[in-house]
Parts: sequence; C-alpha cells; structure tokens
Amino acid sequence: MDVIVELGTPATSHVATLLDCEIDVQRGAVKFLGLGIVDLLEDGSAARPPVIAEKVKVKIKTQDAYFHAKELAREEARVAARKAHHEAGRAEADATGTEYIPDDSDSDREEESEEPVAEEDMEEEANKELDAEITSYVEAIAAKLLSFDEQLRQIAIEALKRLQGVVEPHTGRQMLVWQDGHWAARLVSDFT
Repeated sequence: MDVIVELGTPATSHVATLLDCEIDVQRGAVKFLGLGIVDLLEDGSAARPPVIAEKVKVKIKTQDAYFHAKELAREEARVAARKAHHEAGRAEADATGTEYIPDDSDSDREEESEEPVAEEDMEEEANKELDAEITSYVEAIAAKLLSFDEQLRQIAIEALKRLQGVVEPHTGRQMLVWQDGHWAARLVSDFT
C-alpha cells in the first residue's frame, strides 16, 4: 500500500482495488482515494491529461491490432480464394485440353469498409471513461459510511468533504443520493 501511494495520483485506479481488503488497508485506500479523486476530478488539473493520454494510447494500440488482424484475415482469404481459383482453372484446362494461364490480378481486392476512430474521439471517450471511474470511486467511498468501523467512517467523511474543494469538476457538479439501498453519485442538474 505504501509503495502504491508513493506513486501518487496515477495509482488511483490501483488503490481503488484495495477497498475490499482488511480494514487497515481500507482506511489507507479511502484516505488516498479522497486525494486522488480531487486531483483527477478537477477539469484543469495537471494530473488528468497523463491519465487520459495513457487511456488513448491503449485505445490506439487496441485499434491498430484490430485493423492489423482484419487485414491479415483478408489477406488469408485472398490467398485461399486465389489458390481455389487457380485449382479450378487448372482442372478446367486439363478437362478441355487447353493451356492454363493464371490470372494473379488483385481486381477483386476489397477495400476496408470500416473507418478507424479518430484520436480526438478516443480522447473524448477516455474522458467519459475516467469520469465514470471517478464516480464509481466516490460511490465506493460513500459505501464506507456504512462500515462497522468508526475510524473508516470518519476517513470516508473527510475524503468526501475534500470533494467540496473541486472548483470545476469535469463530470459536472454531483451530489450523493441515497437510492435503492446505497449511495449513488448523481448530477445536480438532474435535480434542479
């Protein structure tokens, strides 16, 4: 836990996975998450762009692998079709007693019909994903308000109080609402 916390805000997602550990670890995780959430939630925060950049990098890598796999599959299909065409041509030439002249043109080559997602769109999607993650962290901290451990409840209260200091939240202003037996973060605009 100490090593992860030393990594700072970029480790927030890793710390969130520690919320179901033993009580001492939960206390440290909630305390750290309160700080990390504030840092990531602020629209103009310097901590947000590197996280978004990493998410976009993963999306680009995934997309590149997807299109590369599609191209390999198309090439394999072309080779198989060409081989079948040659075999059929040879068989016909043998049956008619004519000379077989292979046609290796790529006139039947199909073009890519699917367009890759633009990097700006990936960045927008990454921002939405990060906002959803942050909201889930806030809700996870709020869930600790129901803990049997008084110290954990107090740390959760302090962590949630820090959120009031966020001037311009990227997600928009939110509030915690008790709904269906648990705390849920909802946009203030939904209630006004």
